[in-house]
Amino acid sequence: MAKPSLPLIISFAITITVLIIYSAHLCNSQSVANLSTTWIHNNPTIYINGGDLSVGYQITVVLSPSRASQFVSGFYCFSIETTSCFFGIFIFGSRYDSQNYSIIINPQLVWSANRDRPVEVNATLKLTGNGDLILEDAGGDMVWSTNTGGKSVSGLRFTKFGNLVLFDSNNTTVWQSFDHPMDSLLIGQKLVSNSVQKLIARASSSNFSRGLYSLSVQNGYLFGYMEANPPVVYYKSTLEAKKAYVVFENRSFNGQNFPLGSTAQFMRLEPDGHLKVYEFQSEWKTMVDLVTSYFGDCAYPMVCGKYGICSSNGQCSCFAGSSNETRIFNQINYEQTNLGCSLVTPISCNHSQYHSLFELKNTSYFNLFWDYSDNNELDNKTGLEDCKNACLRNCSCKAALFVSQSYYDDALARGCMLLSEIFSLIDDERGNDDISIFLKVQNSPTKQSSPGTIILGSSLGALFGICLLVGSCILVFKRKRELEELDDEFSVDKVPGMPTRFSYGDLKTTTNDFNNKLGEGGFGSVFQGTLSDGTEVAVKRLTSISLFARKAEEGQLLDMVDKYNADMQLHGAEVVEMMKLAVWCLQSDYQRRPSMTVVVLVLEGFVSVEDNLDYNFINAPAIRTKAATGEDVDAIHDGTPLFAVDLSGPR
Repeated sequence: MAKPSLPLIISFAITITVLIIYSAHLCNSQSVANLSTTWIHNNPTIYINGGDLSVGYQITVVLSPSRASQFVSGFYCFSIETTSCFFGIFIFGSRYDSQNYSIIINPQLVWSANRDRPVEVNATLKLTGNGDLILEDAGGDMVWSTNTGGKSVSGLRFTKFGNLVLFDSNNTTVWQSFDHPMDSLLIGQKLVSNSVQKLIARASSSNFSRGLYSLSVQNGYLFGYMEANPPVVYYKSTLEAKKAYVVFENRSFNGQNFPLGSTAQFMRLEPDGHLKVYEFQSEWKTMVDLVTSYFGDCAYPMVCGKYGICSSNGQCSCFAGSSNETRIFNQINYEQTNLGCSLVTPISCNHSQYHSLFELKNTSYFNLFWDYSDNNELDNKTGLEDCKNACLRNCSCKAALFVSQSYYDDALARGCMLLSEIFSLIDDERGNDDISIFLKVQNSPTKQSSPGTIILGSSLGALFGICLLVGSCILVFKRKRELEELDDEFSVDKVPGMPTRFSYGDLKTTTNDFNNKLGEGGFGSVFQGTLSDGTEVAVKRLTSISLFARKAEEGQLLDMVDKYNADMQLHGAEVVEMMKLAVWCLQSDYQRRPSMTVVVLVLEGFVSVEDNLDYNFINAPAIRTKAATGEDVDAIHDGTPLFAVDLSGPR
């Protein structure tokens, strides 16, 4: 018989040694550790199969109560790269042990020391000589600590109930993981009324960091919150028997009963706000959903996203309105309706004059509880109309919610609630009219124009039409007159009795540029002048347009308006604005006139009328004078022809 070679003997010996050491580590898994003990995350000893941890990865055990226990404490990494590792406590459904390794089935992380700050491989857990339990990353930086140094700690124990305990020489608890829950409660674990202890849901099923939802005990109630500004209450339950805590028992939680569990159980606040009790039955199954069983599927702030409407079967939709109504909302994602809805026109505080309230019929809100005493945010001193007006005056208000007295039997069961954010709404299939929800919407400016603006806008349009009509008539008349004058321009001055014709330039020379004012009468002033033949004349210069310019300069354009017209006086500021707009459209320099687009923007309130307008926007008309002899004298302007652009409206 051939003898085995030396290398084969050495290889076999090394293999046996490794198996013995590995098995010895499993067999010697302890539930208690003394001071000055260190664990390094580089020697995984338990393999994982299923659960919310990745299949095929491993746990480096720190403490394990016994092989009969369904808990283990240790390190776990999410990936092969081992950059996201956590020290924590795991509950599992079952465990299989072989000679050289163990496999746990469906482990669930129920507590972690470093949920918000993962570590890497070679991270270290130290129970120091002075009694502090410290987690350090691979570089030696402290990540987490119990802060129990110098508090007479004697050792660390991991109980069969999944509680990690630091105890002193009298076996009294100095620190325990049960007092610092993550997102889960184990059987026998309490949630106590204080400012620190609370369950905080994870961000997602694969992200252990803090999420939006939390559960805490305060002032005799168990509250469920969603993180917002301010935090939103979505669950509220009176504590059983006026206790200052709630405890998770084998078949009840705060007065809510569920079937007695025969295997491992735990409770977890989920990333979506659900509070579920799980039991292992070949896999983890939900025994009861505590919030849903009490308030229904639609009791969660983001069950259908912002502005989404939740129906009784948990279906999500956006308010569509009737066929003749303008669409207010868009579905964010038609394949994922739970993502909510968005306003077609976002609310703008810069144009709050166009805000209005839209009533949602047969609709309720997620946090309206059945017991009025739970609705402590309702202001029962504010009536419906005051509630609506308060929301319109406050730009941060996105909706006004009003509960009428008949909804509750309590005499105080009515009031107003202003909402700064709109979360999921509830379709009230009962058609209850006692709850009114008024959503703030941003209207198109043209739909919110005041009566005065509508009247003035119409008047301005009519004015433009009249200007164009008059301009056309003047052009036709002027052309006809030019043709007539062309026939007799050489003989008209010779006709007896016809008045002498003067240009505007001649009159300026005659009056020495209107230097000597004799007096003032209707529609203008009278100036002394001398004709080229020495005849003295009196020339009247019309100033009706100058009056308009003077009123504009003095800021008294409203004086030009009929003071007996109630509509014009009521909307005086808008009347003046329309007058300025009309002047802008009639500027002598047509290049300064606004386009029709700009005119519309002015009417809608988005653009202001240009400053420094020329209010003498019409060429001086023909002036009729009286000579000293009593003869009539016509003063014609300086001969500049009137073009279409002189009389047109806006460009």
